[in-house]
Parts: sequence; C-alpha cells; structure tokens
Amino acid sequence: MSDVNAHLLAQRIDTVLDILVAGDYHSAIHNLEILKAELLALAADDAEQQNQPKAPWKSEYQPCRSRPYGPVARHIAPNSDVAMNARQQSILQVVIDKGRMSVADLAKMTGVSEVTIRQDLNLLEKQSYLRRTHGYAVPLDSEDVETRMMTHFAIKRELASRAAALVNTGETVFIENGSSNALLARTLAERGDITIITVSSYIAHLLKETPGEVILLGGIYQKRSESMVGPLTRQFIQQVHFSKAFIGIDGWQAETGFTGRDMMRADVVNAVLEKHCEAIILSDSSKFSAVHPYPLGPAGRFNRVITDDRLPDACREQLLRSGLTVDIVPYI
Repeated sequence: MSDVNAHLLAQRIDTVLDILVAGDYHSAIHNLEILKAELLALAADDAEQQNQPKAPWKSEYQPCRSRPYGPVARHIAPNSDVAMNARQQSILQVVIDKGRMSVADLAKMTGVSEVTIRQDLNLLEKQSYLRRTHGYAVPLDSEDVETRMMTHFAIKRELASRAAALVNTGETVFIENGSSNALLARTLAERGDITIITVSSYIAHLLKETPGEVILLGGIYQKRSESMVGPLTRQFIQQVHFSKAFIGIDGWQAETGFTGRDMMRADVVNAVLEKHCEAIILSDSSKFSAVHPYPLGPAGRFNRVITDDRLPDACREQLLRSGLTVDIVPYI
C-alpha cells in the first residue's frame, strides 16, 4: 500500500471515529462498509502488482490503472450509485476548501496520474458532488444534509458543542436546517432536558431515539434539504415560543449581511427573526466572504456568531462592528 493510500485511509478511519462519537451509528456503519471494500480492493491491487512485471519505461510514481474510478469500482456493479473511495473524498474536500483546483494539482496531491484524476472527477460530477470546467474542478453547492455533514465534520462537531453550552436546562430552542445544526440538535436532545423546535425532518429523524422532546413544524416539504418551508411554516413559527434560535447561513459579506441560496428557506429564517429571540449563527468559516441572492434579515437582528478560527480577521472585525458577539472555536 502506498503512503498516499495509507494516509487517505487513516483520514477515513478518523472520520468514522468522529461519527461514532457523535452517535450517528447508521452513517458509521455505512462508512465502515465502504472502508472494508477499499481495503479489500487495495489488497487485491497489491497482489496484482506483485505478480506483474514492471515496465521499464514506467516510473513507479506514475501508476497505470486499467479499471475506471480506482480499485473500489471492482466491488460495485456498473452504473450503480458508486460510493466515493478515500482518494475521491480527499479530492472533494480540497475542491470545497479551495474553491477551485486544477487537474494537475490534484494529481500531484494524490500521487496518481491526471488520467485517473479525470476519471475521479467524472464520477464525482456524475454524482452531483462537484462540477468540471476546462482543466479544473469547482464545488457544487449541495442541499443534501448528509453530503454537507461529511464536509468539515470534526469542526462542525466542535461548533455544536460550543453552541450547546449556551442552552440552559428547561429551555425551548429553535434549530433551523443544516449539518452543524443537526449535530447541535443531537447534542441537546441527548441531554433530555431541552425542547427542540425544528423545521428539519432530517433533524427530527436523527433524534428519534433520544430522550429530548422534539416539535417538528409542518409546511411544504423540500425533499433534497429535508426541510419544511412556505406560508404554513411561517404561520406555525408565529404560534410557538422559544428563547433561542440557531440558524445556518450560506454566505456573509459586510455589504450584504447574511445570505441564503434558497428563497423559501430564507423566508423561514426571517420569520424566526421576527420573534425577536436570541438569534445565533452556527457556521464554519467557509461560508464567510461568499454571497447568495436572498438576505437573512439585517445583521442587527442577530446576537451571536459561532465559527472557527479560519474566519478572516477582517470578517471578524466587521461582525464585531455590527454589534454581534463572535465565538471562535479552534479549527481541527
């Protein structure tokens, strides 16, 4: 097994351990099954390479693979919903982090050929994880909570822990949709002394085995984001009471304030802000400096931002000037 593959598998194991600690056993089992397939595939690759004579014109740093999408593809039926292997997860993560990555840079990072990288990108684009442009890969915004959960999982867990410390025994809180908010909801529900109001059916399902009380508000069901929106949702929000609201964002700039990419979800957030409760933004720093079409209320309606220490200093200063408390969590 190469050093690159060993490093990527170690990253996958760390992710599975994080998911287990968070209590999401279904996702952990799913990831362990993928990991098992990858280990079997890599072992088969090693055996195959030992039995093949080495071509004298091929450098050992330029592996030649005849099978598409890497060794894990042998364990998956053609045209099925192919799971990402460790290298592809690493590619997706760095594309999301950097915003754009060239094929050449990805090949250098992973230690495989550009042909293999293009095959990986084709698969990731087919599964709607990213988008290919000429010579580059760029992230594709996703509403799927499971997909977003796997991005920056460790830091999102720390953000959720910091946010949970703000909630007192016996409080009723509103938790909006999103991956960081889902981890927060799980943490609070396991305490058993908190009532959670949410518009996220994903969160409600996640909490079904926990002792805490959960109130799921109705409305128009958005299947991809697993969230309720629309006039009925706004009406339900007006009829319930809560002391704190935890809200996710898609973007923030000083000129625009907090923004979202979905008009109907933005309307839900604005309905919550009209309650004049303590409004808390829970988001990793990757969302800042981005801008999306729909405003999430004036900055003055929010009270606090919880994010990680990769937040640019300029953004932090602008948030403080807007009157918000900024809680910084060390990036993991």
